[in-house]
Amino acid sequence: MTRRAMRLGDIIVVDGAGLDALGLVVDVSTDPALTKGVAYDGVPAYRVRVLHGRRREAGAVLPVHGDLWIRDNPWDVHIDGEDGYALPHVFQGVDVDRMLSAYAVSRRPPEQAATRRSMASLSASPRVWAIVAVIAVVAVVLLVRMNNRPHPDISIPLAQAYAMHCGAYPDLPPIVLSNNGLNVWRGAEGTVSEADEPWTSDAFACFAEQIGYTKGESAFVEEMEAAVGLNQYVINKHFVMFCQQVRYVDEVSCGVYNRAFIG
Repeated sequence: MTRRAMRLGDIIVVDGAGLDALGLVVDVSTDPALTKGVAYDGVPAYRVRVLHGRRREAGAVLPVHGDLWIRDNPWDVHIDGEDGYALPHVFQGVDVDRMLSAYAVSRRPPEQAATRRSMASLSASPRVWAIVAVIAVVAVVLLVRMNNRPHPDISIPLAQAYAMHCGAYPDLPPIVLSNNGLNVWRGAEGTVSEADEPWTSDAFACFAEQIGYTKGESAFVEEMEAAVGLNQYVINKHFVMFCQQVRYVDEVSCGVYNRAFIG
C-alpha cells in the first residue's frame, strides 16, 4: 500500500490495533528523546492533536485527548483527501463537520488526490502522455505558487497556519500552539527570542510571516507590553492579541488570534 507520508496540517484518522482517533498533525521529529522513543533510526514520528478518539488498554476502552506521538503506517493511518480517502460524516457518534468547526480546523481540498486518480486512468499512448506531461508542468507551477503564496493565510486559524508553515520549530515557549491561536511569551530579558536557543529567532520570524507583521521583534515586544491590561489589542486588520503580565516574574504572555476565528 502506497501513499505520501503525513505532513503538518493533515487531518487523519488512526485505526490501529489499540487506537481509534481523529486528529490534526501538528509536529514531526526524528528525535527519540522528544518523541519518547516513537521515532527511531531516523524514522520520524508525528505528533497528532487528537480531536476525538479512544484507546483500548487491558480490555478497557479509554477516551483519548491532547497530543500523542505516532509513526506513519499507511495501513492504520488515513489522510483526509489522499488516495481517495475522505473523513466519515460521523466518527464515534460525533458529527465530524461540527467537530472540526468546534476546533476551528479547516479541511484541505483533495485536488492532488483527484489529480493522481485521473492520471492513473489515462492510457499510455504517446499523445496522451504528452498531454500528461504538460498537465504535470502546469500542476508544478501552480503548486509552487500555492506554496509561496503571500502570508498571512487568513482563511484558516492561526494555530493551523503556524503548524503548517512553521512546524520545523518545537511547540515550546516562547511560541506555543493554543486552541486555534498561539501563545507568545516575552521573557525577562525583554525579547521573544532567546540567545541560548537560536531556533527561537527563526520561529519568531516565521510567526511574524503568518500574521503579516513586518516591523521586527523589538517593535512587536513593545506592542505586547502596551497590550497588557487592555481587553484586546489590534495588531492589524486580521489579527489581535490579549496580553497579561505573568505573576511574580518580569514576563508578558500574549494570546494571538486570527480575528475571523475568535468566539
